[in-house]
Amino acid sequence: MKIKSWVMTLALLTVCLAGFSYLYADDEGFIGVDNANEEQTVDLGNRFSLGIWGGYSQINMKDLNTYIDYENVKFYSDAGSDYKYDKPKNAIEAGLDLNYKITPNLKIGPRVSYITASAKNVVSLAPDNFQKYEETDKYDMTLLPILIGGEYFIKYSDRMSYNCKLYLGYGLASMKITYDSSYESSLDPDTNYTDSTESNWKGSNFVGEASIGGDVAISSGVSLGLDLGYRYAKIKKLKSDADSDLGGIVFEDEFGKAIPLDFSGPTAAIRVNFMF
Repeated sequence: MKIKSWVMTLALLTVCLAGFSYLYADDEGFIGVDNANEEQTVDLGNRFSLGIWGGYSQINMKDLNTYIDYENVKFYSDAGSDYKYDKPKNAIEAGLDLNYKITPNLKIGPRVSYITASAKNVVSLAPDNFQKYEETDKYDMTLLPILIGGEYFIKYSDRMSYNCKLYLGYGLASMKITYDSSYESSLDPDTNYTDSTESNWKGSNFVGEASIGGDVAISSGVSLGLDLGYRYAKIKKLKSDADSDLGGIVFEDEFGKAIPLDFSGPTAAIRVNFMF
């Protein structure tokens, strides 16, 4: 499977990087080939760090927006109808980084995060003064990236440092669409009704994240930081649950083209780091 290949490749690169860094550290962390056999130790301080962060990102859902706009114009452009689509432009995210310091300036480890965004499409049809139909479609989208990577940092002072981070891995996406509809007739109340149904879609693909940032120490084991970066996370194909009424079909438009969820875009996050 592709995901297994990615994990094995990244694990191998991590091991090679750790070995290289161990063999070639000098007095500040790199010990040179000639002295590799001498007993030299470098005080790396706290080896482990746990970063807890949360933030905000812009997302690129143009394919989903085009699809919904097209559906609205096609089916609800008659006189007496109205529709409003709140497009998903932004996402909220939170995550954890667990890193291990392998040189005085380099940490490596896994990252897990949770990203969520939503959109709502409201359609109203009122062909006359006696009846009204309304439909609300809500799109709840999430992405769970499971990544591995690291951070290279440079101390500016005893309390301040700058860093750049790179993480690669896989993202698991899901989308739940909830359809709520209602009909009211003042002439024939017996025909009034409300209904609600939902469909669930899932997909996965490669995810990459890169950022630059800075940290300020507030104690010997705690620091606060800010990261600015970019995420690539385009989930190219979604499928419905195999055991659902839809039977595992691809989420696509009427022309048979798969509609992706694209969480790609610039990111901003604040973090709290714990060193131990």
